[in-house]
Amino acid sequence: MTPSSAILPAGVPAAGEPPPDGPDAGRAALADALRRLAGVIDNVSDGIVTIDGRGRVESFNKAACAMFGYAAHEVIGRNVSMLMPSPHREAHDRYINDYLRTREPKVIGIGRRLTAVRKDGSVFPIRLSVSVATGPDDPVFVGLLSDLSGEERERAFEHAALHDPLTGLPNRAHFLARLEAACAAAQDGPPFALLFVDLDRFKPINDLHGHGVGDLVLRAVAARLRNAVQRDDAVARFGGDEFVVLLSGVRERDTAARIAARLAAAIGLPLEVGGHALHVGASVGMAIWGADGRLPAALMASADRAMYAAKRSGAAASASADGGLSDLP
Repeated sequence: MTPSSAILPAGVPAAGEPPPDGPDAGRAALADALRRLAGVIDNVSDGIVTIDGRGRVESFNKAACAMFGYAAHEVIGRNVSMLMPSPHREAHDRYINDYLRTREPKVIGIGRRLTAVRKDGSVFPIRLSVSVATGPDDPVFVGLLSDLSGEERERAFEHAALHDPLTGLPNRAHFLARLEAACAAAQDGPPFALLFVDLDRFKPINDLHGHGVGDLVLRAVAARLRNAVQRDDAVARFGGDEFVVLLSGVRERDTAARIAARLAAAIGLPLEVGGHALHVGASVGMAIWGADGRLPAALMASADRAMYAAKRSGAAASASADGGLSDLP
């Protein structure tokens, strides 16, 4: 069976076959038009699958063959649910029957992200849009399918390039880009504060219990930081046991100091990791956009100096770039 013959209706000759007998020129012209249409359908980049009112595949174009790994003759005449994973496979006939009974187009004409199953059993993401063509008997459902595997791989690569694989937080490069954008926006928009967080007592944990336990501690700290800030704030792992936080809309040192105290208190709560009861602390340095710098490099340097000032004074303090110290709980 050639690909185009998998699309042509029964009784219409494929290309190269003799036209219908008899003088009916109209029938011959229609057959020629259908052959042309079949050729177009077979050469589009999206998969096109048509099914009848009982869910049986009537046509399966060349792109659908490449997408699913089936030859057209392996699919035509079988229920289209063979291309679906559970639970959609088991429920598909009910979806069709519900539509035929109610004629309510719940998903007709709506593009949806779904998963499909190839011949080799692998599951992959697709975008599916279904339309209905009224036939002489049952309606014909036309599915237009796009393989989203490439898009998802690209998104995964982008995410990996911008996020720390251990904690899932934005990484240094991602945060610096966010900081640069915040500095540009603050010229005419909302100010912000920058916190530089360095863990205390982390190295002994790593040395005594190993890097596996240390990694679990870093993940726990990352989760606590993320849960302790607002949605518009940004938290990133800057490297090692260092984290940075961008506090949107904060212009006062007292406000930044209160938030720093809250973050340090969250980090300082007891940790149960790998069967060990552990404690870490945090030294926090603060910098305010405008007062401590207007460019990313200046703000980072200010917050870094303030963090080391806090660390020198003891783990229960935060420091601002102007040299002020605040006690942390």
